[in-house]
Amino acid sequence: MTLFLAIEPYSPETLAAIGDGLRDYNDAQRPTSDRAEFVVTVRDPHGTILGGAKCNTGEGMLFTQWLWLDDKVRGGTGSKVMAMVEAHAISLGCTRAFLDTFNFQARGFYEKLGYRVFGTLPYPRDGVERYYMMKDLGGVAAQAFNFQPVLNIHAMPARLTALNPMTIPKLTPIATSAAPKKHQRKPEIT
Repeated sequence: MTLFLAIEPYSPETLAAIGDGLRDYNDAQRPTSDRAEFVVTVRDPHGTILGGAKCNTGEGMLFTQWLWLDDKVRGGTGSKVMAMVEAHAISLGCTRAFLDTFNFQARGFYEKLGYRVFGTLPYPRDGVERYYMMKDLGGVAAQAFNFQPVLNIHAMPARLTALNPMTIPKLTPIATSAAPKKHQRKPEIT
């Protein structure tokens, strides 16, 4: 067989082919894997995404790959997103979480949420460091997660539901100024 090696521009199709191949290999090695992928989004009333988190779970671990928030929704929203991420991961059987961040990003934010550094990778230029962080979940996030979902997919504008109504989860409005209520039901995360 003749093989061709090439450096190519990024394309979603190429990434999907490589990712699918890796998942197939991993599934063959660990056929009982409990792997799942999910996102938590922050949207305004018009459905515009103002932030969110991309996460993977498996083998009892949560990996938060991305967390981003638009500047206009910072100031408490990140903690609420992470509480939702962790609560959902716990509902999937995760007992530990990990993530990475850079020294110019959010190490202090994650430390306030109970994450601790277990590894540091210094980059060769400009003093950049990458921190690998972990947290034992142990049900803490589920107890701290006290938002009450009141909106669902059927309340979203038609332009959003037309995208794919099966993949848009129920939405949870975030009140940034009100104190959390003590007796709220556990949110439905779909």
